[in-house]
Amino acid sequence: MKSRKASSLSDYDSADYLQSPEDLAAYLNAILEENDSGLLAHALGVVARAQGMSQVAQSAGIEREALYKALRADAMPRFSTIQQVTGAMGLRLKVEPYPDLRAASRATAQAALNKTRAKTTAKRKKAFIVD
Repeated sequence: MKSRKASSLSDYDSADYLQSPEDLAAYLNAILEENDSGLLAHALGVVARAQGMSQVAQSAGIEREALYKALRADAMPRFSTIQQVTGAMGLRLKVEPYPDLRAASRATAQAALNKTRAKTTAKRKKAFIVD
C-alpha cells in the first residue's frame, strides 16, 4: 500500500455533497437533533456554501461578509437571521414534539390552556362586578 502525506489529501467539505433540497433538509435535520446552536450556525454556513454564499446572502438581504460571520461555529446568530437564511435557501424550520413525550406534552399543554382560560374568565367576571 502506498502511503500519502496528510498535506497531499484534499480537505473534506460537506457542502460538496449537498446537492438536492432533500439533501439540505436531511443534513440540517440531523444537525438539529444535536441541539447545539454553534453546530447549527456552522451547518447553515455549509448549506449556504453548497447553494452559493453570494446568492443566499442576496436572497436573504444580508451582506455576504456579514453572512459568513453570522454562520461561523462560534457565532450566535439571531433567530431572525436564521429565518432569513433558511427562507433564502428555500427551507424552513419546523417544531415537533419528541415522539416519546407527545402524550405527556399534550396533557401538559391542555392543562396550561385550561388554567389560562380559567384565569381569563375570572378576570372578566371580576371586571363586571360593581361594588
